[in-house]
Amino acid sequence: MGGLKDLLTRWKLNQLIAKLGSREQQEREEAVSGLAALGAAAVPAVLEQLRQGNSRARVGAALILRRLRPPQAVAALIERLGDAEEIVRDAARDALEDFGEDAVPALISRLKDPDELVRTGAAEALGLIKDLRALKPLLECAHAESLATREAAIDALGEIGHPAAVPALINLLNDPAPAIQQAALTALDKIGTPEALEAIKQWHEDHR
Repeated sequence: MGGLKDLLTRWKLNQLIAKLGSREQQEREEAVSGLAALGAAAVPAVLEQLRQGNSRARVGAALILRRLRPPQAVAALIERLGDAEEIVRDAARDALEDFGEDAVPALISRLKDPDELVRTGAAEALGLIKDLRALKPLLECAHAESLATREAAIDALGEIGHPAAVPALINLLNDPAPAIQQAALTALDKIGTPEALEAIKQWHEDHR
């Protein structure tokens, strides 16, 4: 009986996987719901779709993993932060947010990834998770060579909102890159301490 049940599960799994990359939204939604309902039994096939499926399947796989949160999915989702399709990158980042603190060490380790998309995506995810372990690594990233990486790190510091980031952000108001100054202003405004707000006021007075 167990063998028959396994066969039926495998058949259902294959049917749902085939729909995950469908052009029809309803079929994709059915596949996401059905595969999530299968739980752990679906995870290996879903991970494969995350790596090898079309863009619709990759997004669907990220949605399923967001619901199931299997530990082995963190690394695969981080890889998709470097996906060629923005919609897939966004789905992976949002899924990692739901993994919360379990994803933080792996995300921190990718802040220096060779792929800029992975670096910025990791910073964005850390900002969404708001784990204080990310403060120091993000402060370091705020002085990276890449402008996009620096902006993402500064934005993440603003999202985390911890006052410990304020002195470094104030220093960045003197950065030669206008984009960095603006990112620091926004982050300081989000943190909103008296020191941060005074620095913003002073910057505006100096730049009249």
